[in-house]
Amino acid sequence: MLAIVSVAMIATMGPWLAASASAASMQRELGLSLSDAGWLTMMVQFGFVAGTLALAASGAADVFSAPRLMTAGALTAAAATAALAVTSAVPWLMALRF
Repeated sequence: MLAIVSVAMIATMGPWLAASASAASMQRELGLSLSDAGWLTMMVQFGFVAGTLALAASGAADVFSAPRLMTAGALTAAAATAALAVTSAVPWLMALRF
């Protein structure tokens, strides 16, 4: 079980790293300013911190199993990342990266 959770943790880091890796192309293709691109990267980090705090404060980790929490988080991150393809509005981009 530990191996599965470990692999899932590494795999779900993709959205965190993707924001930094794709910032330059998003700037070019969507006409984002340097500041907007920076905020997109920051929003991912804010989202990870907010999610961690929410799990800690809610006690969800004591109620749900780690694989279920990881699956829910991974599917949510995947859906939000996929939704980036259908918008170019900066507020939506920020919300989807959070």
